[in-house]
Amino acid sequence: MNILITRPIVQSRRFYSYLIRNFGNRVNIIISPVIKIKPFVVDIGLNQFDGIIFTSENAVKAFEKLDINTKKGIFCVGRQTAKYAEFIGLSVSHTERDTTDLIAFLLKNKIQLRLLYLCGNNISVDLTKALSTSLTSVYSKVIYEQVPMKLTREAIELLSQKTPLLVPIFSERSGCFLSKQFTKKMTSPRIAVCLSSQIANNIAKNEYDKILTSQNPDMESLIALLKEII
Repeated sequence: MNILITRPIVQSRRFYSYLIRNFGNRVNIIISPVIKIKPFVVDIGLNQFDGIIFTSENAVKAFEKLDINTKKGIFCVGRQTAKYAEFIGLSVSHTERDTTDLIAFLLKNKIQLRLLYLCGNNISVDLTKALSTSLTSVYSKVIYEQVPMKLTREAIELLSQKTPLLVPIFSERSGCFLSKQFTKKMTSPRIAVCLSSQIANNIAKNEYDKILTSQNPDMESLIALLKEII
């Protein structure tokens, strides 16, 4: 089975390793990132806040480049986000599966904190707006940019074959950047394998022969879904 990975390069290589470990020579994998992460050097004014929210590993890595030491509480979305935050020495107070669950947790527990949401230039959920009537005050700060990248020659060739192609999609943004590069010559039957229903709902249905959605927005569920196909 052919698989096209379009995540940023570090995450693509990690996902490649997961696939090889689970499927071995049953898969032919091409890595062609459609997003490059460009961190910003900015003053985040951390002293004004009680803690930080990270909803992606990319945000944690961008924060790492700011070379700031802090013992403030960290709220994370996703296990990989929390794992990397702990790896660089941050104190993770709480982790939720997705952004919706984090909002629900903060609302339910009536947490009265000023939190700094460090994010990219494109977000799927506006936490500041979602928590505007809660006891939790959230302020957003963009610390990295998602820069589009062109598909490689190998990826274009894979998309132009007649054999089915699995396209795992991990974010709305990467799905959008990939979609803009599809041409009529790319005739492979494409199957989108989406990390969440929110991603799946934002994909152009006419660009894929089938759209599948992971039961939960995590790597374990995505691999489980792929095992049903491969």
